Amino acid sequence: MSSPATGSFYSVATFIAIAGAFTFAMHALLGWEFPSENRARTTVTILVYCAAGLYAMKVGRHRDVTFLEALRRGAIDIGRAIKGLVMR
Repeated sequence: MSSPATGSFYSVATFIAIAGAFTFAMHALLGWEFPSENRARTTVTILVYCAAGLYAMKVGRHRDVTFLEALRRGAIDIGRAIKGLVMR
């Protein structure tokens, strides 16, 4: 049995990696700042942060495996959730 702290670490590390990479890439490529006066930029950024948080939550549930395996299983969970919404 693994510690709940492992799952929390997986979640936080995943969110920081995705949100940080997005923020850095948009600033480097397009010059976006966050927060911004531009509502479209802020909306897109918040949507990406929400998606990253959802994925990070799914990754954190797999605390009994390695981090890379948790990332894979989190992606599978997201795929199953999307499939469930589409196939209704």
